[in-house]
Amino acid sequence: MRSAQSFLGTEMGAAQDSFDQFAAWCDRTASCALHGRDVRAVLRDLRDRAARGVLADPQTPGRALTEFELLVVTYKQFYDPAWDKLASLLSALEASKPVQPVPAKAAEGTGTDNFTAQFCSDWNLPIRDYREFARLSRSSERIAPDMHGTRPVMALTACLGWPKPVANPQHRLKVRTAAPVMMLNAVHDPATPYTWARSVARQIGPKATLLTYAGSGHGVYNSGPCTRDAIDGYLISLKAPARGTACPAVPQ
Repeated sequence: MRSAQSFLGTEMGAAQDSFDQFAAWCDRTASCALHGRDVRAVLRDLRDRAARGVLADPQTPGRALTEFELLVVTYKQFYDPAWDKLASLLSALEASKPVQPVPAKAAEGTGTDNFTAQFCSDWNLPIRDYREFARLSRSSERIAPDMHGTRPVMALTACLGWPKPVANPQHRLKVRTAAPVMMLNAVHDPATPYTWARSVARQIGPKATLLTYAGSGHGVYNSGPCTRDAIDGYLISLKAPARGTACPAVPQ
């Protein structure tokens, strides 16, 4: 993962994959608040309304929800995942009355949050100029037509002009350990793509065992007894499961 292009490509691919999983779940699940609807069309309409400044913010009466905020709140629901909550939220937003658009104001500085400080200390993802950023943005839209512009783009742009050298930039791993290393990742992880986990396992070598969770979400300890028992067993006895072990997806 040496370039901004490869970072954004894999991250946006994971975000789109998570949205695809949500849409498929909604299509087959009668209890989904958007069951029987074109979920992608619903999100497109909400994005258009947010871009025009008329989509009501459910948390603040009279305030408009920005398109970026809409995407971030959608993306966050992929972590658990909380598909039922996301469907209900999108349905409520669709039914909300439009707010009166107001002239855009310049964003006020809010300081550096912990996530930005940590991320910018661990990733060296330079972008030469706006022309390169625009090219990356167009590529992102092709990779993730439903989710382009969401949080991975923010992670990338937040570090532009970062005042300090990157303390721990991405690099090939050199891990020397006598203890077994157990790794876990969901196949449909929205934030740390499964391809990243496979790459790390290959770089660590024979000491690494990647336990695959066949479902969705970011963090898999609570994704059913299979993952939970495997993790508990490793933490208690340093016994990793057999290489190639996969835990089945737990129905939402």
